[in-house]
Amino acid sequence: MLKNRIVLFTICLLSSYLVMAQKNITEVQFEKDKIILNGKKAFDYRKEGNNYAILDLKGNELITGEIRKNDKGKWFSIITFKMVDKTFSNKKIIGRNHLIFALAEENVFQKNLKINKEKLLEFIQKYNELDK
Repeated sequence: MLKNRIVLFTICLLSSYLVMAQKNITEVQFEKDKIILNGKKAFDYRKEGNNYAILDLKGNELITGEIRKNDKGKWFSIITFKMVDKTFSNKKIIGRNHLIFALAEENVFQKNLKINKEKLLEFIQKYNELDK
């Protein structure tokens, strides 16, 4: 009987850990000059024309982006991840909102709302269309 309880407890503990580990960010909100993750201000945001920047809370630029139209009139963006010195483009990821949702989906943000550099590099390698 005790053995069964221990096994059941272990299974419950492991299950809850796996559920929590699946998603670090469960809530995303955007305001004019900030990005809020899980109800807390995570990043500052600055936009000028078709250019934007995502900054840490100390004012350091982490990500910059430029949104343009191609020859066929379709919107695309060139994104620079300054913290890893990589340039990125993906036809489904155009502006700030698309980018933040994609990064959250791929668990690039840690629970402390910082960007995980390893996961960011994996994200870039997986979705970057500049080199393809």
